[in-house]
Amino acid sequence: MSYSRILTYLAVFAILALLLVGLRYETRHLAGHLDRLDQQVHQLRRERAALSLALQRAQSPLAIRTWALQHHMLPFSQATKYRQSFQPLPPIRLPSKPHTTLEIVTSWK
Repeated sequence: MSYSRILTYLAVFAILALLLVGLRYETRHLAGHLDRLDQQVHQLRRERAALSLALQRAQSPLAIRTWALQHHMLPFSQATKYRQSFQPLPPIRLPSKPHTTLEIVTSWK
């Protein structure tokens, strides 16, 4: 190899090394930021799980019954029932049946 080619390779490797070091220096704060975001994600997942459990407890039949009784509602078995007689519906008028036979008219000229 020639001396100029060795210097060229050396310069390219030096530039690449400087670029990598500079890139690492510029992104040094990202590790701490990613750790904080990871902690925040875990906290939000715990909150979502707690809210899901609270929702399931609130929608349980026992919780709904307790809430209804606290608001002076009666169970269906204790509610007063009324009977109502229904009038029959008027007869349905069906449209007249269309003509279904096939007719052919031949005209000679």
